[in-house]
This record gives sequence, structure tokens and C-alpha cells, in this order.
Amino acid sequence: MATQSQLVATQPVSLAGCRPIPVTSAEIADYEGSVEYWDAETELVWELFETSLYHEAPRVRLIAMVNDIGKMRGIPISACGTTDLQERDANNQRTRIAQADETIYLDAAQVPVGPVIIVGKSPLPDVVLEVDLTTDIRDRKLELYAGWGVRELWVEVPDARLPSKRKRPGLTIHALKGNAYQQVAESAAFPTWRAKEIHAGLNEPYTSSVTVGVVRRVGRIMGEQSGTGPENDPFLHEERRVSRLEGLDEGRREGHEQARVAMLQELLAARNITLSTRLDRFRDMIAGLPGQSLTQAALQCETEVDFLNRIEVLRSQTGNELL
Repeated sequence: MATQSQLVATQPVSLAGCRPIPVTSAEIADYEGSVEYWDAETELVWELFETSLYHEAPRVRLIAMVNDIGKMRGIPISACGTTDLQERDANNQRTRIAQADETIYLDAAQVPVGPVIIVGKSPLPDVVLEVDLTTDIRDRKLELYAGWGVRELWVEVPDARLPSKRKRPGLTIHALKGNAYQQVAESAAFPTWRAKEIHAGLNEPYTSSVTVGVVRRVGRIMGEQSGTGPENDPFLHEERRVSRLEGLDEGRREGHEQARVAMLQELLAARNITLSTRLDRFRDMIAGLPGQSLTQAALQCETEVDFLNRIEVLRSQTGNELL
């Protein structure tokens, strides 16, 4: 019985947004152009007419988001970029090639060693992204990916300034059920990440607070499933360590300020000098002045106003700012 990918190969080929270029089976290994699709039966490379910022930007944005999700999960996620998936025969000769716009592996250990993904030998990506701006995934690659067993295919139509007249902007998640794809609302590879949320993140000029919240949620859920979290990520672990140290330093500084003010209040009270709440307002400045000079000012002053004036003189001599 013919396989799904073999049945696809018998259908007429014509890829929207691409031009056909004759490339023989002997030449394809050394072909340096962009290969949207090629098969040995027709010996035609289908190459994109053009690639624009609108085509490339969603892929770059996806890399940034999955990297952040990996940090929250505590386990890195590998985005391998534009990659060839190749089907080969028993003699290791190429029979079909499809170039994915982005390939995502949840486990970095599963990333193939080598420049291409060989179907049937290499681990397949957990997610493949195709950007349908001038092309149409339905022309050939949708059925091909299903026949190869790619578990999750994301098809993104960007919010371009000149949107396609044939397609509405949005992202569609195709999940493999048996030998065919079904459209679903959210990803299984990235639990709770919904198609609308992914599309919004892929088309933002910069990461919004909404997308940050979504990425944190997805990464946290994935971390709970693997028993890991941000502390397992080297970068976030170091950031949290530094933040804790800065918090301790801030606490020590505030403790020092409070101790200084309390000492002066006790000293002035012992001399029967009435205090108001004004002294507490100068806590930051007092903490930066020489302790011996402050004690001398407290012992020599006649009133609270006199003490504050002496502090002002000390401040001018040392260059501290009165807050």
C-alpha cells in the first residue's frame, strides 16, 4: 500500500509564490539556492519568488518567545531555524525535500547532528512553523508533513501591511491525528499556548506585557510537568541570586539608617531637647555623614532646629544632598 507521502508525490505540483527551477537528482546535493520543495520525480526545485521582512519576522519572534519559555521551564528549547527535511531511499538518495521556516525541539538532545533532518532516521521536530505570506502550505507541504509524521504544524499568515488577498492573518495549529492533521485551538507541545496568543506574539513590534504573561504561564506549566523551574536556568538563577544580594544590601542600608536616627534621638532626648518627626525625614542624609561629627553636633546643639542647622553644615562640607 502506498504511503501518504508517496500519494502526495503523484499529484501535480504547482506551488504558489514559487518559481520552478530544473535541478537533477545528481545536482540537488550541491544546490545552494533556497528549496521550498523538491522531488526526484519531477527534478524541479520550487524556490520562493521573494523573502521579505514580513516573512522572516515571525520566525525571529518565535525564537525569542520559545527561548523565554525555556528559561521559565528551566530546560532550554532549541529553535533550529530554516531547515531542510529530506526523505531518502534505500540507497540514501534524496527523493523529496521540504524546507521548513522554523523547527522547534523541546529536548535539545533530540536535535539532529548534521545540517538536515533525514525523515525516518533523525528525530522529527516537536513543532514546525511555516509562514504563509506569498506561499500556500496547502499546495503540497501540509500533506507531506503529515505523511512524514510531524506532530504539530503551525501555519502563520502575518499581519503584513499588504496582507494577502487570499488569506486572512492568523495562526493555525495543525495537530497530527492518525495520518492527517486536525486544526486545534491550542498547542500540545506548549500546553495552554493558544493559536491567537501565538499569532499576537509573532506580530508585535516588541514584547507586550500580555505576551510576557502568556510566556511565563506556558513556561511555568511546562516546568511543573518536568519538575523544573527558573532556578534551573543558569541566566535566571544568576539574576535571582544578584537580586537577593541587592535586597540584602538594601536591608542593611535601611537598618544602618534606622540605627543612626535612633541613636541621635536617644542622645537628644537625654539632653531634654524636644524632637519632632522632622529628624526621620533626613534619615538618608544622616546615614551618609560621619558618625563622630553627628554625635558632636547632638552634644553641642541647643535645640532641634540648631541640630538640624549643624547637620546642614556637615552636609555642605561633605557634599551630601539633603533629601
